Amino acid sequence: MEMRRGRSRPLVIIIVLFVLAILVAAATLGVFWYRKMHTAEENTSSSGGSISLDTKKKIETENLQTAVVIPKATDKPGDTIKISVLSATFPKVWRTVNAKSLLNTPLEGIYATSYNDILAQFIMVPETRPTDLVQTTNSLSFFNITNWLAKPSVGSGGTVTTAAKAAYIQNLVNIADGKPANPKACDKGFSILNPSLCGTLLKPTAVATADGTLKGVVFLNTTAQSVSYDPQAIVFLTGQVKDQQIFAYGLFHLLDNNSHTLTMSDEDGIKTAWDSFVSGAVPADTLELYEHVVTAVKSVSIQAN
Repeated sequence: MEMRRGRSRPLVIIIVLFVLAILVAAATLGVFWYRKMHTAEENTSSSGGSISLDTKKKIETENLQTAVVIPKATDKPGDTIKISVLSATFPKVWRTVNAKSLLNTPLEGIYATSYNDILAQFIMVPETRPTDLVQTTNSLSFFNITNWLAKPSVGSGGTVTTAAKAAYIQNLVNIADGKPANPKACDKGFSILNPSLCGTLLKPTAVATADGTLKGVVFLNTTAQSVSYDPQAIVFLTGQVKDQQIFAYGLFHLLDNNSHTLTMSDEDGIKTAWDSFVSGAVPADTLELYEHVVTAVKSVSIQAN
């Protein structure tokens, strides 16, 4: 019986060399890819990471645009509504995204009667890495409050009437025009209306958007949870686009030097720093972060179609 001979030795050698060549090429490609990604990370962290808090150097920004649906009062179900465009310029280190489609936001407690009233919800990260997970995100949200203003809302302890809502929005308009806040505008808010807009505002800055459609105020918070140090910039805006009343609310954690140097065990140090902050002695680096928020809010514009 004739036996089948195995592969010739030269053929085996050729196959082995071919496999080795593939392995070497794959390894070379892997090293090249790793170095490229590692270099990209270094470049990203040097140009898009945390800014130095003790300098006034200009930070890199990016312009973001998102489509928003703003109807007119005469539009009926089934009508075609042209898309409007909301744009703003934010620091790149904020890594801003429009998370409206990602967030499962409950309608209770926000300025909306349906999800159609939520125009955009920008989510950002602070300019420096937080040590407290509560401070990991900032936000700036836009709502069409036309329907919300026309209906009462049930809050904890009572019902917020349409008259109370109108007085609340008028209080914001008055503040934007340079008038003092009305402390009674939040009296019957029943957890629906944010009471921070009706007290004494710390470092208030009247603002208007780039296109002039919205106006309001940016200020610093004066309350914190138990023993903590958490400076925040709070944003309120309102105005009309087409014939709809638009409202915006934002909250930004300002992670300054104190936020990183104070430890939770140093309750006396935290209390001293916070008491100094709310008294008006706001650190210079905190004010610099605050100005970044003011500048971003002023860049907002809505191209209505």
